[in-house]
Amino acid sequence: MSTKPKELKPLIPPDPDRCQAKVPGNGPFTMGGPIGNPKNGYRVRCENRADVIITEDEPGPDGLRGSMSLCAECLGVLRKQQPAAKITAWKKDT
Repeated sequence: MSTKPKELKPLIPPDPDRCQAKVPGNGPFTMGGPIGNPKNGYRVRCENRADVIITEDEPGPDGLRGSMSLCAECLGVLRKQQPAAKITAWKKDT
């Protein structure tokens, strides 16, 4: 009996222009602004300009090391919510 290896999704590269964080959006009973998808808690992609690229210091359980772009505000939220996160933030070249 052979075990088929799990197929991995390709990593999405960092966006050099726009923050890739998901931020709270509006639900179906609010007015104005973008309405997010209910499957992800009505979250929408941040509209701010990217300031840094963050990279995981160690590969995850899948063996891959992810990276994404963030604005200064979202980076602050990440550091506050996950102070032990093992990441390196690189200043984005402008």
